[in-house]
Amino acid sequence: MLWAINDSGHPAALHAMSRDGTALGTWPVSVRNRDWEDLAAFRLDGRPRLLIADTGDNLRRRDEYALHLIDEPLARGPGAAPGTALTPWRTIRFRYEDGSHDVRTFGTTCESEQRASGPVVPIRRADTQQRRHVDDAIGR
Repeated sequence: MLWAINDSGHPAALHAMSRDGTALGTWPVSVRNRDWEDLAAFRLDGRPRLLIADTGDNLRRRDEYALHLIDEPLARGPGAAPGTALTPWRTIRFRYEDGSHDVRTFGTTCESEQRASGPVVPIRRADTQQRRHVDDAIGR
């Protein structure tokens, strides 16, 4: 099972597909898709969860960003209910101390399948471009 989101300009929704690309359904998400950039699956307290990072900012004008945490919906079998609206059980709103950033992805670590641990680390567009430039310079 794979989950996908669309970037800004599209409805706030979560899309499920099988590994061969067969669409399994779409679930609307009851928050605004200002500029969604990343989606991560993880387990917390033994339950499957999803994190949607609303952190894009191409023009670096935003003063607030958000991480939306939702329960992963059942996408197959009895009880699967595509079309059912999903509401985040937690939204973490934040600002960067040094101003706006165009963050494209996040990374974290897990100590086990039961508990996420460590920081959620933002990876800015400038970081990936700089890394690519460094990799090119050293021949990677």
